[in-house]
Amino acid sequence: MLEMLGVRRGVMLGLCLLQGAVGSQLVQEEVTPLPTAVRTWSFDPPPGLTRPADVLLRELGFLDWCSPSTSVPYTYRFCMDVAIKCHAQGRYLDSYAFSKRAAEIYQSWGALYLRGLNELALNMGEAPAVTALQLKAVPPARSEHFWLREKFAGPLAVRLKMLLELP
Repeated sequence: MLEMLGVRRGVMLGLCLLQGAVGSQLVQEEVTPLPTAVRTWSFDPPPGLTRPADVLLRELGFLDWCSPSTSVPYTYRFCMDVAIKCHAQGRYLDSYAFSKRAAEIYQSWGALYLRGLNELALNMGEAPAVTALQLKAVPPARSEHFWLREKFAGPLAVRLKMLLELP
């Protein structure tokens, strides 16, 4: 009923009939926000990109030159596809931003693995070790794990594997 009136969050004022009261009086009631089906940042690009998202997505071939970037939903699969393509081209900062967003949406082994590779490439201090601990807690998905390992086999993958083997 409150949703029909447009009351969704914050403090609402309502009329309440109290037992024993002659009339109605004004009371304040705390209302919690309604859960939304679409996250508020679903159509916002991840923070930390080296260039505007529409330019980056057009350069990578995800958008044609006439479609607006505001129509792109940043889903887990889309963010992973962009992160993989950026990593393959050596755009580690952009790949890190998209893999971090993918890991926020769904904490899969592939998203964490790619985020760890990017953190190692960017020399982010203790961040790769923290990501390695998160990788140990998430069971690897066969298709994603082996495909990513074959695609990005190299010194960064070896360093990440060494971090995973530490106690």
